[in-house]
Amino acid sequence: KIFDADTDPLFIYAVRAGKDLLFTSFNGNLYRVSDDVESARLIDKFSYSAGIDGKWAPSGVALMAHNLANNVLFVNMHPNARNGSHKDPAKEVWAIDLSTKKLLGRSPIDGSTSLAVTQGKKPVLFSVDSEAITLTRYEVDPAANFAIKFGRLFQATGEYTQLVWVDN
Repeated sequence: KIFDADTDPLFIYAVRAGKDLLFTSFNGNLYRVSDDVESARLIDKFSYSAGIDGKWAPSGVALMAHNLANNVLFVNMHPNARNGSHKDPAKEVWAIDLSTKKLLGRSPIDGSTSLAVTQGKKPVLFSVDSEAITLTRYEVDPAANFAIKFGRLFQATGEYTQLVWVDN
């Protein structure tokens, strides 16, 4: 058993971190799962939201993005979590160091439902706001605990703006 759907349900969205898959739970627990053999197995689990005031929890659709060069995971987060709020747009993006399992930094963001990130040492983060139908580009500053800084706003066309794929 990898997780308990009754006490710590997972978002269906996962990202790759090397050979493993990363899933997050509605409660802010990160699950590292290996799928390199016939049956998937849990490699690691830790909380990245425990002890933080404001009842912060992950939210969105494609709510995480992993930067391999720095081994940092970016996660959409919202305050005042309650049953059903996992669909709410994010109010912050958190940067988590997967090597140390520590929260590096928190950056304000408004309306993010999906994330994507480039893979270089100085990553660029993209956020989709599916309600406003926009794509926003953010500069990431590794020297400032991976804080994000607004770069440019793009108005999207069409109705499906949940996922963005970036490649260096």
